[in-house]
Amino acid sequence: MKLTFGTLKGIASSAVCLVAAVTLLQTSQSTVLAAVNTIADGNSSISFDPTSASGINNWSVSGCNQLNQESFYYRLGGSGPALGISTSGAPTVSQPANSLTTTYANSGVSIQIVYTLTGGSAGSFNSSLGVQFSIGNTSGSTLSFYNYGDFNLGGSANTVTMGKNIPGQFNEAHVAGANGASSETTFSRGATAGEAALFNSTLTKLAAGTALSGAASAGPGEATWALQWDFGTGTSTTFSSVTDLQSVPDAPSQVVTWMALGALLLMARFIPRIEYRLARA
Repeated sequence: MKLTFGTLKGIASSAVCLVAAVTLLQTSQSTVLAAVNTIADGNSSISFDPTSASGINNWSVSGCNQLNQESFYYRLGGSGPALGISTSGAPTVSQPANSLTTTYANSGVSIQIVYTLTGGSAGSFNSSLGVQFSIGNTSGSTLSFYNYGDFNLGGSANTVTMGKNIPGQFNEAHVAGANGASSETTFSRGATAGEAALFNSTLTKLAAGTALSGAASAGPGEATWALQWDFGTGTSTTFSSVTDLQSVPDAPSQVVTWMALGALLLMARFIPRIEYRLARA
């Protein structure tokens, strides 16, 4: 078989992603709790701990992780810290096929989240995650619900841009990586507030009960986004989001990719000579 430059580069990139995936797995084994759930479809898998505020902590596409964290928080009343939804009660979890449903409830609030993952074909770098939210507020106070996203896009520095396609309300978060990867999250309901910021500014605000800034862009760097919806008492509503992700091999691996490519080119050049000499021996 004749090895072309393009073929060798593809082999090297795939090998690097495999190494990255193995390294990630080895790291995760020592840090992720046993409660982690995984859903998979096609070239993609998502893992998260429904009992933790960290939420989704891995979105692997063709062996390369694209997500640091996507998680959900809530707050009752107009002040005080936002809490991870897992603090509202132990979740009820069901997992049919490529989807997973988590339900949290207490005397004042109920939150159900349905995740549906649609992966691409083997070896491709496309993936999509649909999320449906069902919110109920019987607390007697305002309920604020937050969606926080930190997409690492394979380790690349990134820039976040928030969109207001619903007049006056954020309903879109676009993340563009320096490596060419991107994610686009669109919500069917406009948010009351939102912000784009560098890590970990927004998490600090949520913990302190500080209002989101309304900044529409942030980066380059480890840029994150957050949206906030407010619901009055007696509210029962459902809305949804879709994240379309176009990934590429891990950005920090480019040097390793070229090193691997160089090694393969040397092998392609010298192995026939070695075989020739062995044949004459």
